Amino acid sequence: MSVRKRVLGRIERTMTYWGFLKHPFGREYVREHYSPTGKKKNETDESAVEIPTVGPSESDA
Repeated sequence: MSVRKRVLGRIERTMTYWGFLKHPFGREYVREHYSPTGKKKNETDESAVEIPTVGPSESDA
């Protein structure tokens, strides 16, 4: 990807974050997915699902 496209994308995300541009999914969506400087937030932490540990229950004894 060219430097120009990356810079323009980041400027657009920054302006959307601060409310100068409207996003189709709303401002809250932008605040969840982008930082105030326009960088994309790491989604691995948000999308990780905690799986409970399954073991013998106390009542089966």
